Amino acid sequence: MEISRGKKILPVKGIVYGVEGIGKTTFAARWPEPLFLDVERGSFQMDVARVTPGTYAEFKECIRQLCADAQGFRTLVIDSADWLETMMIKHICTEANINSIEKYEKGYGKGWNKLAEDWSTLLDRLDLLRLRQNMNILFVAHSRIKRYEPADDTGHDRYTLTMSDKSADVLKKWSDLTLFVKYDTFTIEEEGKVKVRGGDKRVMFSRFHPCWDAKNRYDLPEKMPFEFRQIAGIFQRNPDPEPKTPEMKPEPEPDAVPKTPESKTEPETDAVPKTPEPPTVTEQKTEEDAERRAPETKNPEQEELLRQVEELLATSGISRAELAFEIEKIGAVPKDTPITNYNCSTLKRIIAGWKAITHNVNLHRGK
Repeated sequence: MEISRGKKILPVKGIVYGVEGIGKTTFAARWPEPLFLDVERGSFQMDVARVTPGTYAEFKECIRQLCADAQGFRTLVIDSADWLETMMIKHICTEANINSIEKYEKGYGKGWNKLAEDWSTLLDRLDLLRLRQNMNILFVAHSRIKRYEPADDTGHDRYTLTMSDKSADVLKKWSDLTLFVKYDTFTIEEEGKVKVRGGDKRVMFSRFHPCWDAKNRYDLPEKMPFEFRQIAGIFQRNPDPEPKTPEMKPEPEPDAVPKTPESKTEPETDAVPKTPEPPTVTEQKTEEDAERRAPETKNPEQEELLRQVEELLATSGISRAELAFEIEKIGAVPKDTPITNYNCSTLKRIIAGWKAITHNVNLHRGK
């Protein structure tokens, strides 16, 4: 078992929904460095980066390409979820050669079950994109009013997503942040009767209410003005993504050695390759002295990567000298290069291949 402790900062996966024209797309455009998959084609009046897929196959191809290369974007905005669902339904019907999802496999609700399964598959792909490329994922959606009949109370109307019930349940369970947006209302008394009046103030809700779905895992206030700055604090600096690979190959086996762009790969063999003996205490001291003499030329990204490497060293009990020995033996850096002088690419590869490094160090120790 790999047990981890403490808070882990991950990219946000969320939903923002509400009535038409309230500013959901404008709100989404304020998220960090967004790219819109504009299924609804509602962002044309805004200065944003967008792709407009015409079919569900094109939509999935966009996700595949982003998994290989996020091109510097930090947020993927899907606008909107209900229009995407319509595209998915059309895709199912075309593949099954039917003109209605109700006719899928002779009906009995099987088409809606298929749609919910396709949503689950899509969300799995978006999770892969989110973790590999360190991207926030945001769905924009419309709201509708639906009758709700709870088991322990009388029925009432409530706002929900404009989607099929099963698909909406899958999407809401997936999200960490579901925001419901509406115009604020107030009550006045006229002629002895209390009447509800609407205003032009836009508000968003982040917690469940009998009249709408909402939730958050960031300890946000229940009710806030509909402004991006109200949630800006949840976008803390996220860890760097895993190395980008076009084919998204699986992680290396424990006996593999992490590769870097500068490294010379060694031929693979079934046996564990023989390596020189680990550095002696004297060599460790020499290397540590060299690090203390190294000039300070780090940039902010390099500082952050070094901090992450230091945390890995501290938690695993591996010394700097042992780490340097593993990196130098594959030719990734010149001998006696201080770790503080490793470039960002090498540091990212160290973080991604930490399991293999730990395995090799333990082999040298005889564990």
